[in-house]
Amino acid sequence: MIDSHAHLHHPQLANDLEGVIKRFAEEGGSYIVNSAIDLESSHIVLEQAGNYHEILPTLGIHPEVLVPGSDVYISSVNEGWIKKNIDVLEGLIAKHPEVTAIGECGLDYYWVKSERLSGSSEIFSKQKLLFTKQIELALKFGLPMIIHCRDENGDKQCEAEILEILAKEGKGHIRGIFHSYTGSKSYLEDILALGYYVSFNAILTYKTGESVRELLDMVPDERLLIESDAPLLSPQKRRSAGIKIGEPAFVDEVADFIAKRKSYTKEKLWSIVESNFKRLFAISQ
Repeated sequence: MIDSHAHLHHPQLANDLEGVIKRFAEEGGSYIVNSAIDLESSHIVLEQAGNYHEILPTLGIHPEVLVPGSDVYISSVNEGWIKKNIDVLEGLIAKHPEVTAIGECGLDYYWVKSERLSGSSEIFSKQKLLFTKQIELALKFGLPMIIHCRDENGDKQCEAEILEILAKEGKGHIRGIFHSYTGSKSYLEDILALGYYVSFNAILTYKTGESVRELLDMVPDERLLIESDAPLLSPQKRRSAGIKIGEPAFVDEVADFIAKRKSYTKEKLWSIVESNFKRLFAISQ
């Protein structure tokens, strides 16, 4: 059992990390990709990886650092801030060979548009610069990327621009995961054509998740990954029981759903996912 995307640095999980890892291991879990969202969490995921062999740390800066009102918003982000923070990330990656990927990074236009925030063009421009600089890190160190791509429902601007940037700046050498993808079918075809993996989580189990279930049906077995996005997105049965905080151990419930939809045994599904995961992250064991 593998969790391709979680945020163990979040206090809701970090404050009980030993228990979180224990429950994951008891369910047969082997690896958790622990994605940072800024410099502070980048240091935390490195420390956590040093304490638990199950944790694979990824370092990056989330696009929501540029979104006023978000939990990670930083009002001082400008070109100088981006350069300084990218330089620090570069130093950390060079020092820590255990770093598994760059991310979580990408573009997020959802809140900017849905909340009708002012200065949207400047926010989008800075997000694209921040993403581009992290692509450069991925290329320099030969690491895959954990890619965040979210737009207002029905709008495809974010998908179009993120693929354009990956094609232009990545020059065909960037590999990685589009995590928790909820976008359009047409751009999913482009994502798959470019060789990226797509990771699904408990959104599949929600009543509102039919469009994501249809995206799942489009993804070939060899590009499929499963994630918790913990502490977010607890599976529907857990939510109904009042458990709102997601955990890596809950990915097995997402696997249950996917296996049933594909008419696979769960063992077959996890075998497929494990093979994909090890191929992407060059894990030999």
